[in-house]
Amino acid sequence: MKTKYYQLLTEDICGYPVLQQFFTNEAEAEKEKKRCESFWPNSEWWIEEGTEYIAHKCRGCGTPEANEQCDAHGIPTGYWCEPCYESDKYPYRRDRYPTIETHGYGERLDDDY
Repeated sequence: MKTKYYQLLTEDICGYPVLQQFFTNEAEAEKEKKRCESFWPNSEWWIEEGTEYIAHKCRGCGTPEANEQCDAHGIPTGYWCEPCYESDKYPYRRDRYPTIETHGYGERLDDDY
């Protein structure tokens, strides 16, 4: 059985829907919607049920609350949630790359050439 997600959305400056947050509980989504409407009363807020805006899931655990991450060189490494990104599941950590200082080859840790 698939988990239902409730997405809190608003519009960007061009009128396109922008996802603000995911919820698994509709009551929590409604509570956050009311809070956002009180802070930004001139913006339109709505909740949608489903997964059509879930374009990317975490590569470590599969949750939909993932952000695109980059390695130490700025190369995109995919979508990772914060817990996986901070854990050993994320294989592209800066200290795992070979460096001139630690391995005798590879990239320098500092930018002073």
